[in-house]
Amino acid sequence: MTFIILTGPPGCGKTDHLLRGIVDRPGSHLLAAPRTALLDEHAARLRGMAREAGISITIDPVHSGQSKRGGVFRRIETTLRQYDSTRHVVVLVTHEALLGLDPALLVGWSVGIDEVPDGSVASGAFSASTSWPALVRQYRLEPSDTERWWRVVPRDDIDPHSLGEITRGASDQTAFHRLILRGRPVHVDLSDWEQARDAGRRVGWLSLWTVAELSGCASVMLTSASYSTSLAGLAHRQLHGDTLAIQEIRVESAVSRARPLVRIHYYVSHRGSTAWWSTDDGSRCLVEISRHLEQSEFDGYWSCNTSVIDLFRHRIGGQQCDPRQAGTNLLRNHMSCAYIYSNKAQTSDTAILEVLGLGREAIVQAREYEDVFQFAMRGVIRDPTYDGSYDIHLYSEDQAIALRDRLIESEVTDHVEIVAVTEAGISEVTRPDTKRRAPQQMLDDRTMAERQEEERQRERQRGRDRRAAARERDIAAGTARGRGRPKKDAKTIATNE
Repeated sequence: MTFIILTGPPGCGKTDHLLRGIVDRPGSHLLAAPRTALLDEHAARLRGMAREAGISITIDPVHSGQSKRGGVFRRIETTLRQYDSTRHVVVLVTHEALLGLDPALLVGWSVGIDEVPDGSVASGAFSASTSWPALVRQYRLEPSDTERWWRVVPRDDIDPHSLGEITRGASDQTAFHRLILRGRPVHVDLSDWEQARDAGRRVGWLSLWTVAELSGCASVMLTSASYSTSLAGLAHRQLHGDTLAIQEIRVESAVSRARPLVRIHYYVSHRGSTAWWSTDDGSRCLVEISRHLEQSEFDGYWSCNTSVIDLFRHRIGGQQCDPRQAGTNLLRNHMSCAYIYSNKAQTSDTAILEVLGLGREAIVQAREYEDVFQFAMRGVIRDPTYDGSYDIHLYSEDQAIALRDRLIESEVTDHVEIVAVTEAGISEVTRPDTKRRAPQQMLDDRTMAERQEEERQRERQRGRDRRAAARERDIAAGTARGRGRPKKDAKTIATNE
């Protein structure tokens, strides 16, 4: 399989290059994009390209937004089999659908992936102290290539969970069961389900999907401005090293890129998080930001985390949109944007950090800063010929600095100004030192083995403490014995003899 990455800054034409290749090369093509709206957008562009070239091509998007009977995965499977021998066809699906497809269905197909799939790396943890017998009945565990992690395999003699059963079950297991139902490879950090019965024991799980899953395809082409630093790219390097060759092709814009002035406005010097924003001081920061944007008559496009949306809705003008906007061209008429957003490492990311050998800062880089860059690049500066000004509003100074560096590194522009918004009145607000939080509230960067060894040491100490307390009670009651084996009394000696 040939794995090609089309690189270059947003707006340089990576997606057009991908679509043009599909139109110009007869064969069976599958195209995956982040969202259903983007599938319809790509389908329209493909039809326009085909008309201009006078080419006959079958273009069939399949997604959940269509008024058609049957589940999405079943419709996709039926469509792929239907077109398997068609001379020139492209089936369009979402990233989520691609990650859940049986790779055997795509043998011989050419696969195009617009942007790095968000859900290709997933992890979490759940308690199964009472539900472990159900897991025994549903799944068996097999050794894997990753040390201390075991592959979860559905049993052939048991009907798989339905989506409804998954939704009705334990909420902390929903994502775990859903990925298995979708056919994703899932691993857990135990070799026997009975190990989960211990009170307080949480089962860590991990699912890593890489393009190696598509090794039976004719080719795989992916568009990305930062594949190597994405979680998908880091997983690829960790699991496959140099065994799966990658060919990078840089896409240059057809026109010379202008030098627009980008002003990045930030409100605070501390880092944001959804946990911080749930506090009084954290929520006050968000309220003051929304007031400032309202008073300044902001009219660009904007978004934020779902958990804080009510602090901004009906106050900010402009166009509200989803936080994830990678790939879209529908916002490029805007000359400003606001993105009050956090996507840092969570406790559920512990498995990712361990297996991929990452620190928490790598998660911030791969998720939060990448999302900020992609969101900011949806506006007018997506047009390489634009040479005016563009304003971006972010929560924190670290986000502003990371975005500035990324804009310059990606050659979008070298004319970037960072502006502290002092008039919002929150620039001096500081967060309590997160290192002082209780240990269970912190994300632990140690390996699982180190944590387990510490827990064993704690249990030994608890045992010593219990024995010491018992001895003190015996001493107080006058029943304490001396060191050594209990002495036999005369009656016992006589009986034994």
